[in-house]
Amino acid sequence: MYPAEIELGDIPYELYMVRIAVFTFGFLLNLLMFIILIRFRKPTDNIIITGIVPTAIDALICMVNVASFAESRVKQMSGTQAYIICHLISSYSILWALIAARVFINMLVTLFFLIQFLYPFMRIEQRRKPIRTVIIVGIPLSMATGIIPHLVTNRYAASANQCTTYSGAYFYAPMRLVTVFRLGVLVSFLYNFLLPVIGSIYLYHHVLRMLRLRDKNRDAYKEVHLCNIMDNWFMLLFTGMAELEKLMVRYPNTRHIQYSPLRSAILMLILSFYSVVYPCLSIVFRRRYQRPILDCLIYMGMNPTDSWLAKRLNRSEVSESRKQYTKTSEYSHRKPNGLSSHKNQQ
Repeated sequence: MYPAEIELGDIPYELYMVRIAVFTFGFLLNLLMFIILIRFRKPTDNIIITGIVPTAIDALICMVNVASFAESRVKQMSGTQAYIICHLISSYSILWALIAARVFINMLVTLFFLIQFLYPFMRIEQRRKPIRTVIIVGIPLSMATGIIPHLVTNRYAASANQCTTYSGAYFYAPMRLVTVFRLGVLVSFLYNFLLPVIGSIYLYHHVLRMLRLRDKNRDAYKEVHLCNIMDNWFMLLFTGMAELEKLMVRYPNTRHIQYSPLRSAILMLILSFYSVVYPCLSIVFRRRYQRPILDCLIYMGMNPTDSWLAKRLNRSEVSESRKQYTKTSEYSHRKPNGLSSHKNQQ
């Protein structure tokens, strides 16, 4: 028989050091990219596809992971500080809220591409006010569904300075509230993880198919394809195990699955590591991140003409301009032929 309560604090000190080292680097990188993307973005670019909002959320995720070192000092604290750390940081409430917002933004980017290519007459890239409204309303809603299921999972005992969590079917709430709580966990799992990720993968399949059928340029297809891989498949890879573990330990312990602080900490470390990997891969492979960096280097007075980044961007732009020139030249040659044949018939 497992105990009803499990004391949090069995996480090795070395794991905290790894989290601080990794996510300090991730926070600084995301903060730098956030400043560059805001300063050097084009006025015509929509805020959805510039990467500003995902970068800001990734920076917050890294910052919360750095601040998680405070949970190892709960026994040395007292009062409000220990209570907040126990309920918001040790329960990973803030992290789950930020991950929910991150998944929501990924889903919104998918819908943006779908509407842009399926209904080009709507000119969605120019409709900034509705998109900002959706972001302002959607992010708090997603964060609420991500944070609420974790608010009653932990308890802080002020007399012993202990932060404990339940095991299996035990909750720190009345039975009627427990039923609502479990329903909230299920809704959070479906609304913040399963439906957005699988739905985005399905919609990206149609977006990429439309790009192939309409003979769009190679760079546009590659950019959307990378967005699909990094925003959905990588998100599924990094968050899948943590989401399943969260769902299993929040329900009655029918399969004797006990909550383990160390296992949960490792899975949350893997989940949050997505926010460090994402900007690194974006800088290496994605043109939407490379161009603002190149503009920043030029603004700082550097001569990046011989750099790898400049060569990569110039090569893609030259190939794109050649394709556009070929299409316009073919169209200009076809049009006079049609007019001359019409005159000959007359």
